[in-house]
Amino acid sequence: MWQTISNVSAVVTCFLFILYIIGHIWKVIITRQTRFEKFQIQRFESEDEMAEHDKVLILDRVGEVFSLSSEYGIRNVTVYHVEYDFDNEGKPYLKSKRVKDTYGKLGVNEQLFIRCNLGEVMSIIQFEIERADYTKVTFDVTTSGKTGNIIINNILDKNYKFQMTFKSFLYYLCV
Repeated sequence: MWQTISNVSAVVTCFLFILYIIGHIWKVIITRQTRFEKFQIQRFESEDEMAEHDKVLILDRVGEVFSLSSEYGIRNVTVYHVEYDFDNEGKPYLKSKRVKDTYGKLGVNEQLFIRCNLGEVMSIIQFEIERADYTKVTFDVTTSGKTGNIIINNILDKNYKFQMTFKSFLYYLCV
């Protein structure tokens, strides 16, 4: 009789552990669709006004000034200069990609002020953000010539890439 109770409890424990793992994988799938990063256009009257802030990244002498922040914090921001070209069918493809600059840790809702030329028709800037949960998000950014808003482009089908690293997998298993 004790052997039967022991076997039943072992099977129930294994079943619950499998449900636990499935629940955390489901949490990761839901998190993929959530964008925590916020871009906001900032208007500064002079260079001195922008220099008053602690976290400033100036990539170009002219261009838009915007802030980047996240509700959960950012471990690392890497900015790439990208060039696209068109194939024979007229579809864009990534021609070259080089690192323009990087910035370290940003706390919860801290703003990083960035000045750079984003481009209007084709994106020339790509951001790679490592979130606080160790996932990496990569996307292109341009400005709308009509409204002046910042747009996350859909140049390629794989524009907004959500990459889960081994550390992020362990993070979601433990949280």
